[in-house]
Amino acid sequence: MQEFLRKRPDCKSPAGWVRTVAWHAYCRKAERNRKRLALESRNARLAGSAPADRTEPDEHEKVLEILRGLPPRQGQVLALHLDGYTAPEIAALISVKASTVRSNLRHALATLRGSLENYEEKEGGSHGSTG
Repeated sequence: MQEFLRKRPDCKSPAGWVRTVAWHAYCRKAERNRKRLALESRNARLAGSAPADRTEPDEHEKVLEILRGLPPRQGQVLALHLDGYTAPEIAALISVKASTVRSNLRHALATLRGSLENYEEKEGGSHGSTG
């Protein structure tokens, strides 16, 4: 930041520049993590073994399916929240009000909760006794 200000003393909004740089760095890191996780998941499937911390691989796929189904803004807010950002920090990063962030997070979590409850009910019913 200091080097940037030395090179660009005419910059009117260094906070905006920092926010943009931070957002781009976050996006690059998130993409690297996504690729790494996809590769690990593919390698685990090719090896024919489910990860030890999961008893049912279908659950993992179901959670990913639900997450992919979230509206983009809700998914973005949820990802940043899970990375440890607070609502005001997320609001500053994506240029919305903190109340909008909290609303998006609330809706994303409600969608996840409802979808997972529906999934568990379906799965619970399919494992029950038939007679």
